[in-house]
Amino acid sequence: MSISFWNIGWHMLSILLLMLLFKRYLFKPVRAFMEKRAAQFAQEREQIHTQQVQIADEQKQIALEHRTMQQQASDLMAKSQQESKVQAQQIVEAAQQEARGILNNAQKQSEAMHDQALQQAQKELTTLSVQIAGRVLEREVKPEDHARMVEEFLSEVKQ
Repeated sequence: MSISFWNIGWHMLSILLLMLLFKRYLFKPVRAFMEKRAAQFAQEREQIHTQQVQIADEQKQIALEHRTMQQQASDLMAKSQQESKVQAQQIVEAAQQEARGILNNAQKQSEAMHDQALQQAQKELTTLSVQIAGRVLEREVKPEDHARMVEEFLSEVKQ
């Protein structure tokens, strides 16, 4: 076996030529594709991160709105309870005032009926007195007759 420099040179030249061809047509396109793909991944990763930040901000905003709405609902409930208490108090006061009015009217009617009964009793008493006087005048009155008439009068008045 002999070493041929001419063959070694040709092999080296072939290897160098293959390396240049690989570098130009294989490594550069693959590296460019890899860099482009890495840039796309980085861009997508940045978009995802931006979306996650936006989602987190929106969740915070929603939570804040939720708390605000709960507070408003609580305030509204408290206000409506207070208004219902005031309204209930007003209704009770109106009912009490109406009851006082009814009682006053009943008392006035009772007093009027009492006065009317007294007037009627006075009229009857007057009528009876006139009748007794008429009877007394019709006859001569003796003390015994007078006592008997008074007793009759009193018994009629009691009835």
